[in-house]
Amino acid sequence: MKITYWQRASAITVSAFLLLGISEGSADAASVSANAEMSWASLQITGTGAVTLYEPTTWTSSWSRAGAYDQWTIPADPYQSSDLRIGIVGTLAEADKVNAFGEAYGLAKTDTVPGERNIIATASAHATNYEDFSAIATAQRDRYYEVKSSGSLTFSINYTLDNISIDAADGYGWADILAFSNLSRWNTTTETWDTIRAGDVTRTKYIEFDDYIYGPKSGTIAFTYTATAGQYLHFGAGVMAKASAMSAVPVPGAVWLLGSGLLGMIAIRRKSSQLNC
Repeated sequence: MKITYWQRASAITVSAFLLLGISEGSADAASVSANAEMSWASLQITGTGAVTLYEPTTWTSSWSRAGAYDQWTIPADPYQSSDLRIGIVGTLAEADKVNAFGEAYGLAKTDTVPGERNIIATASAHATNYEDFSAIATAQRDRYYEVKSSGSLTFSINYTLDNISIDAADGYGWADILAFSNLSRWNTTTETWDTIRAGDVTRTKYIEFDDYIYGPKSGTIAFTYTATAGQYLHFGAGVMAKASAMSAVPVPGAVWLLGSGLLGMIAIRRKSSQLNC
């Protein structure tokens, strides 16, 4: 009687454990996307001073960069694809990381479509099977000026933090969108560019086992500087998007079944021992 009870309980518990363990093999997923844009066409320079473009055919530039990884953390040197060109021209950088457990994608783009938000950064990450992925994208433009007459100068440019979308009910998600600009002056003594003003507008969100939607939010970044005739100025502006996704690692239901099964086996064994006494 003892052997019969013990063997029967063992077979039932092990079989159920294996079946539930197989069903637990279908992993949960997490997805994140982030987008930001800026309109170079909206750049305005106003004030009592006056500037002209400095050698636009050799100094003006457009730059797109992107990276994608099968890990949660974006590296310190993150860009795997880069497209840098002279002039206000179109550039494109893409990075894609794909395997059986997910995908990360980064897209940075500048274009010359009139009236459009033509500096664009998009990053997305999707992870399953307890894996993690991340992506980054940065697009920017730079222009140089010669100050022709002294006075105040206000540089302004419009941005849109389009959206952050995190579907992390079954895992973890993180995103960051950023619009940035900077104004600097050429230092003739040190022969370096000294920063006059730098600013950014950002939105960052980290979510655990939940969903999140943000955007769009539009605005203007503006700097005012009192310039002196004969100075050389640099103005740069752009957007950045980052995304990281990690699927959850829940405690498998099979573990709880195994525990309850073992308790049942102990109880049956005790009962069978009593019957044999």
